Amino acid sequence: DAVLIEDKVPLLSRGMQFVPAGSSLFKTTDSPGLYLEVYESHLLDEKPPQLAVQLKVSDRKGGQLKIDSGLVPVDAYVRKGNPVVPIGLKIPLTGLVAGAYHLELTALDSLGKSVTRSVDFDVE
Repeated sequence: DAVLIEDKVPLLSRGMQFVPAGSSLFKTTDSPGLYLEVYESHLLDEKPPQLAVQLKVSDRKGGQLKIDSGLVPVDAYVRKGNPVVPIGLKIPLTGLVAGAYHLELTALDSLGKSVTRSVDFDVE
């Protein structure tokens, strides 16, 4: 156990610490967070690119889009001289009814590169 604990690095973003959840089931009154790290080697360039993320939540049953954050700039999360950008966001459950959902998160830069990850979750 001690060996496992030794290698753990806290998930920190702008002074907030995130603790991984053991479940993807939330109540409508919960306020879950989302932690991600974006690696952008060009942040070390003389003129680094701008970064943004976009969060979309859709109904798994019919695919109807429920939440779209639009492009959210994350330049405030960038630490000068570090190509890894730790980002912490809240998952907006307000307005979602009990059901099964699909969350899609896209990180993109002003150079035209992007990456998308997704996860399913449920609200009760």
